[in-house]
Amino acid sequence: MKDMKEKYDILVIGTGPAALSAALNCHSRDKDFALIGPNDGSKKLKMTKLVENYLGYGPGNGEDLNEAFLSSIKKFNFDHIDDLVNTVYTMPGNFMVELKSGSYLEAKSIILATGVAQAKKIKGEDQYLGQGVSYCATCDANLYKNQEVILVGYNQEAIEEANFLNTTCSKVNFVNQTGRDSAHLANVLDESIEILEGKPLSITKIDENLALRFADRLIESSAIFIVRDAKAMDQMVPGLDIEKGHVKVDDQGRTNIEGLFACGDLVGQPYQIAKAVGEGNIAGLSAAKYIEVLKWKEKNK
Repeated sequence: MKDMKEKYDILVIGTGPAALSAALNCHSRDKDFALIGPNDGSKKLKMTKLVENYLGYGPGNGEDLNEAFLSSIKKFNFDHIDDLVNTVYTMPGNFMVELKSGSYLEAKSIILATGVAQAKKIKGEDQYLGQGVSYCATCDANLYKNQEVILVGYNQEAIEEANFLNTTCSKVNFVNQTGRDSAHLANVLDESIEILEGKPLSITKIDENLALRFADRLIESSAIFIVRDAKAMDQMVPGLDIEKGHVKVDDQGRTNIEGLFACGDLVGQPYQIAKAVGEGNIAGLSAAKYIEVLKWKEKNK
């Protein structure tokens, strides 16, 4: 990889499957781009214990797949900036990116592929992510078929996810963090779902099960699903359209801001590797085409 500079055609923000897929396609279209994010790829993927629904791979573990993704992109000559992004500023004709380190970069186009930024977490959530803790019932329900699970729900989507889990799991315990009373939830949740009140304090492990600790009790289950709103990306990118907690895009990965594209988990569920890779492919090609059109217009003024 070459030394970092200050101006690029495209900046890809993130280093998970969507970001790496986007970067691969920026490279294939011979664009001047840089990747911004941790050198070791996706923390979420690395912590995934079992991957069995990604075509051509597995069953295997997420750490090996993450390394395979990194290996396939690191062999190319491009800038990889091991830093985080504070803010993306939209300016006439380009973007200014403020890094956490205090540096600034410019680009004609941006691809957002940061994954879902979760709100304040439950103690132990990170530790057991991919080992019984999941953010996506649609993705992982089959791993816990005919087993008892807990869903900690903060929004309307959590109700839908709980009802979906109830078609697969032997029992679903819904921990109500929605702000709605139990009587209301009883009308929208499947009858067999047990509604639990109280604030979850921590997640721990007991033998082969996970346990959710409250102030007055401890509840064991095979898995704990957590469904909450993502931290709004418009805090990073002022003016960005958000819909139901996710970045709003069209079928080409375009956001409401010209030249700004988004892909992967941050644009919506299901939070699956195949979806992220596919959307990264589209966003990368879309951004490359955007740059080509810009340069053609400049040349033919």
